Amino acid sequence: MCKKIGIIGCGAVTQNNYVYAFQRLRHVKVGYVSDIDKKNAIKVKNIFNCEISNYPDLFKNSEYAIIATPPGTHFDLIKEGLNYNCKIICEKPFLTKYEEAIEIIKVATALNKKIFVAHFRRLYPSVELIKKLIEMQIFGKILAIEISEGGVFKWATKSGYENTNIFGGVLYDTGSHAIDMALYVTGLDRSKIDISIINVYKDKKEPSHEIKANFIISTKVGEYKFRIDLSRKQILSNQIKIKLQNATLVLKTEMSNQISIFSSNKNISLFAERSYKNILDCFTHQYHKILVQNDHLIFEAERFLNLTSILEKISKYECNL
Repeated sequence: MCKKIGIIGCGAVTQNNYVYAFQRLRHVKVGYVSDIDKKNAIKVKNIFNCEISNYPDLFKNSEYAIIATPPGTHFDLIKEGLNYNCKIICEKPFLTKYEEAIEIIKVATALNKKIFVAHFRRLYPSVELIKKLIEMQIFGKILAIEISEGGVFKWATKSGYENTNIFGGVLYDTGSHAIDMALYVTGLDRSKIDISIINVYKDKKEPSHEIKANFIISTKVGEYKFRIDLSRKQILSNQIKIKLQNATLVLKTEMSNQISIFSSNKNISLFAERSYKNILDCFTHQYHKILVQNDHLIFEAERFLNLTSILEKISKYECNL
């Protein structure tokens, strides 16, 4: 049976990613699209041969409603969508305020509904491989995590929100991906955490395009030093280092099936069995798991509460520009 999808937001992500994915997924049909920009809505409507709809009708008539709008709009749209019978999938990042995320999950739980968040980097082969190694605990406890991701910004957005919206900067864009990768592979997306900011540097007020931050994550079992370095202006190492007691594990922030292990007596590389033709095939696999296989545990909204809290604290931290 074909599952009918509604998409709210017809900008660059939809035109580049969702068009690719949903033209390749069997048993999935985009029936409705909606966007405040009529030109974008018409363009996507013509690609999918579907209807342009208002929000209430889209929620009412869709089995799954995908929210692919700027982050600051997610809360109101999800809250409205919970009034209908559709399942909701929210593009990354989930929400911009931790308290709103808690509120929306409580509402969904009371209604016996699930919200899913699209963070397809969780399916990178390197991510799956390094997560398994960390779970085996053969290298001891985690001590610190360092994230470095940067490159010249070339994404052709349709709205230009990356320079006008406070959630359009590098932190909520690619930064949310990289930080989530680190939380996911270490299991810190499932633990109750406290976050202590040490310092933050930004090139300007949000939306900032360069950020450096040091903070500590505390759990019941220990503390973890975090350092992030994000840039849209310069190329950085584009990797995540996870320092453990007996080794340092390194994975690239771009899609790869390779990880590196550095220890006192040897350095080795491991390769995952899974591979994709390109990054959009990985994006498509995410929706195959959620929509076709109903294998969506790692994408449930509860798994992104800690990410939401970290992003909010860093974005609001008063720092020297």
